[in-house]
Amino acid sequence: MKRRPAAELQRSYKEQRVLKEFMSNLFLLDLDELLQRFTKQLASLFHAEIAWVRLFDNEGKLRSRAVAGDKAIIKLLPISEVGKLVGRGKWMLEKRKPLTIRDMARDRARPIHSSIKACGLHGFLGAPLFDRDQRPLGVIFVMTRRPRHFVKRDVNLIEQFANGAAIAIDKARLFGEVQKKSKEAGEAYQAKSEFLNTLAHELRTPLNVIIGSLQLLVDGFYGAITEKQKSGLEMCERNAYDLRTLINEVLDLARVEAGRVPLVIEDFDLKEIIDELKSSYMDFCREKGLELKFRLEDSVPKLRSDKSKLKEILLNLLANAAKYTEKGEIEMRVRCSQDEPGDPDRARVAFSIRDTGLGIKSEDLPHLFEPFYMAEGVDRRKYPGTGLGLSITKRLVEILDGEIQVQSEWGKGSTFTVFLPLAHSS
Repeated sequence: MKRRPAAELQRSYKEQRVLKEFMSNLFLLDLDELLQRFTKQLASLFHAEIAWVRLFDNEGKLRSRAVAGDKAIIKLLPISEVGKLVGRGKWMLEKRKPLTIRDMARDRARPIHSSIKACGLHGFLGAPLFDRDQRPLGVIFVMTRRPRHFVKRDVNLIEQFANGAAIAIDKARLFGEVQKKSKEAGEAYQAKSEFLNTLAHELRTPLNVIIGSLQLLVDGFYGAITEKQKSGLEMCERNAYDLRTLINEVLDLARVEAGRVPLVIEDFDLKEIIDELKSSYMDFCREKGLELKFRLEDSVPKLRSDKSKLKEILLNLLANAAKYTEKGEIEMRVRCSQDEPGDPDRARVAFSIRDTGLGIKSEDLPHLFEPFYMAEGVDRRKYPGTGLGLSITKRLVEILDGEIQVQSEWGKGSTFTVFLPLAHSS
């Protein structure tokens, strides 16, 4: 059996990673943000100078909605131009299929725009976008400086992106219509929550069936399978579980953002939570060869807050620390923190989780708590994730009238600190 070249394997892995990230972005309901991320992914994946999305507006005119790539070239493109459907876009939508052009300058059937010609762009790969009722939404395409022969694999890939983009645009527009009809911000949050809950439920139900069927196949319920087939099925099963985790976390985020998180405020001793955290993570850290320390200062009094929410916050942060720490230690310290000495109303409890792990780059710190944010330069095969855990944690902290801070240095570890009032305001 022929072994696939390393470069081809690397490209396949990159394509799978980008597609997975793009599927995560389908849950983003801000259309402009979604399309901007989308074009950046396209430009990177195809090593193209320009990636462009043009959509029809309410008047049926084709407008630029997102473009990414070489900034010098973007300045010369007719981004603000609004027009009718012509040339390559017209061909793709009429034929309902992708279009590849090795050299646009030699394509007499579809004349090149003067500004594109002036930019020195030659290679073209594009695909049409249709909504669920097969009505045209617009087109996506990439352009390269040099003439380029796009192969079938490239065509298949841009078709997958086009299908996903069409679904995302359709869903985002649907949500936009619902949001416009909401008279108050509270109604808009409820609409978004219900929309995400419905969407996630529709995805999760068939996904559970797929996972169950895969398990039966792997277990040999439908007959014997080879080791090679088993390996492929197990990979599918892992990805299905990852997708289900993503859906569940999106649901959690929707509930938190919509304010549908009931609070149970009670008095409790923090030692109870510390003991529970020890039992949850001590064995896991020991197996990884990590030292796990807990320091609870004697001066910390009882806390009046939601015990289960606080435990969830600390579990998320400890799990994050354990995930990104390969050697060394993880320490959780609990202490009193008083903003204004002598003012008991300003007294807070500080929970600090310090690790000696991978750390966070300075450019990633401002975006760390954004939904679906994935830091660059991190091996996602070694450190998989959805980019939702810290976002949910931050929202839970805010619900408890607290705040969260992070200090980190790339390669030297991180410290997350949660500040909570001694007594919740409710």
